[in-house]
Amino acid sequence: MRGLKKPLTIRDRQRQRRRSRIIRITLLLIFLLSVLFGIYYFITERLAYGDIQVEGTNLVSKDEVVSSINTTLKYKILHFISTNNIVFSSHARVQGELLNQFPEIESVAINSVWSFSEHPSIRAFVNERRATALWCEGVLESPESCFVMDKDGYVFGTSSLTSESDSGISSTFLIFEGSLKDGDAIRQHYVLPQAYHDLTTFIKDVGDYTRNYGIKPVRLVSPSIGEYELFFDNNESLKFSDQRPYDKTLENIKMILSQSEVRSAYYIDARYGNKIFYLPRGTTTSITSTSTASTTH
Repeated sequence: MRGLKKPLTIRDRQRQRRRSRIIRITLLLIFLLSVLFGIYYFITERLAYGDIQVEGTNLVSKDEVVSSINTTLKYKILHFISTNNIVFSSHARVQGELLNQFPEIESVAINSVWSFSEHPSIRAFVNERRATALWCEGVLESPESCFVMDKDGYVFGTSSLTSESDSGISSTFLIFEGSLKDGDAIRQHYVLPQAYHDLTTFIKDVGDYTRNYGIKPVRLVSPSIGEYELFFDNNESLKFSDQRPYDKTLENIKMILSQSEVRSAYYIDARYGNKIFYLPRGTTTSITSTSTASTTH
């Protein structure tokens, strides 16, 4: 009959189902892509950092820290996904870049703060290194040749970071002199941290004791590895070595300084165990020895 449709064959039905499936899949992909784009837009726009807050800076410029964080947040994952937002940002990356760029910073904590009413902000809480001593490569009359060290003997900046005047540098900080590795002194250690702790503890103990005689340590010279000469504010000096336990050396020094003649010596040499050598006042070549075991000479 002319008005009747030609019945569909099995192949026709399969073709229709295939077309219908493709259409559904296409619509589903469009929907999913729209959702993903909406989420990405929400993350990169609504959750993008609107403010960078920095606390704890004194030696380092706050503006420089903000600039560094901004630069780090420009990094894109796979050259496409922005990290300048609360979702994809890496606090560890921001922290690492700050520590790498600013030797004055000992540690930094990074936090993100977000509320529904405004864009999130990123906060950096900076803990700066504290100068505990100076390392000088030149004469003390040229403070620009001096660098500050922290509690671990880490050189993190020039002496301009201190608040002291040029004339007050030598009276405020103990000064270390000796060779560092070639190149920039900043970011180097005077000696390994544990060795530095032992050394500075010994110097402090010596200073606590010599304070009873009205003198204090002001400068340490290292002519060779493991050899030291500690100068006092009365121009006297103490030679010692790290090859002997510092506590034993301190005991010997306390014992020998109980003798007034030794206290007035130009220098005391405590590098040879219980045998202490010293140069008495008023002489230039005569070196006297005394044994701390017997306290006689």
